[in-house]
Amino acid sequence: MDWPKIKNIIIGLLVITNLMLGFIIMEDLILFNSMRTSNIRDVMTLYHQNGIDSSVDLEELRFPLSVSSVELEFIPIPEQTIQLFLGPGYVAESNRFLNENSVVYHNRMTFVWALTAHEGRVLQDKGQNLRWFKTLSEAESQALILLAEEFFTQKSVEVEYDLVSARQLGDYSLVELVQTVNGLILEENRTLIWLYQDEVVGYKLSWPVTVHGTDVAKYDIIQLDAALYSALSYLSEGDSIEDISLVYKLNDSRFQVSNLISGEALPYYRIQTVKGEIVYIQAVETP
Repeated sequence: MDWPKIKNIIIGLLVITNLMLGFIIMEDLILFNSMRTSNIRDVMTLYHQNGIDSSVDLEELRFPLSVSSVELEFIPIPEQTIQLFLGPGYVAESNRFLNENSVVYHNRMTFVWALTAHEGRVLQDKGQNLRWFKTLSEAESQALILLAEEFFTQKSVEVEYDLVSARQLGDYSLVELVQTVNGLILEENRTLIWLYQDEVVGYKLSWPVTVHGTDVAKYDIIQLDAALYSALSYLSEGDSIEDISLVYKLNDSRFQVSNLISGEALPYYRIQTVKGEIVYIQAVETP
C-alpha cells in the first residue's frame, strides 16, 4: 500500500472536515447574532410603545455566554469603628453618633462618616441624586484618589479595591471604589469618599466582603433581550436606559430574604436609567 499517499488523503479529508465545521460554526454565529438583533429590536419596539427609550446602542452590547458564581461572606462593621472616627466622648442618638463637628451612622453592614456641615450632601449618594455629576477622566481622578488614600492612612482604614471612578459637581467630588471578581463588580460592596474643595468631608463603607470561592458553579447567561423584557415592568414612561452591565449580587430586594451576609453571589444585569434609577435582573436561570 502507498502509505504516504493514504496519509496525505487522510490529512486532506481532515482539513476539509475542519473547514466545513468552521463554516457551520460561522453560520450558526451569524444566525445567532441575527436572531439576537431581531429579538432586541422587538423588545425595544415594545419599550417605545411604553414611552421608554435608551441612550445605549443595545444591539452593540456584548456579554459573556457563561459566568461562574462566587462565594461571598460579608463582614459586619465593628462598633469600635465609631470611636476610630469620632474619638471618645461622642453622643449616641439611636444609630446616629455625634461629636462637636462630625457625625457617624452605623449599622452592621453600613458605616457613614461626615463633617456635620456636609452631612446632607454625603447622605445623598443614590444614583438619582448624582445624575448631574460629571464623570472625570482617569487623569482628573488621580489627585482625588491620592487624597482618599491619605484619608485612609490617617484613619487607619484598609480598603481593598480594583476599580475607581470619580465624578464632580461644583465644589463637590465623589470617589467610588469597588472590588471585582472575574471582571465583574461586587455590587453590594462599595466605598465612597466625598470631597469638598479637595478636603475629605465624607466616607461611606457598604457591605465589606471576603471572597471564599471564585468558581463555585458555571451558569449560562440569559440573553439581553430576555433581561430587557423582564426589566420592562420596573420602568416607567419617560425613562431612558443609560447603562447596562453585568455585576455580582447576593441580595435581591424582590425576594422575601434580602439581607443575606454569606452565600453564592450570582451574575445580574444592572440596568441604570438617566434618572439614576437602577433595576437588577438575575442574569442566570437557577433551579
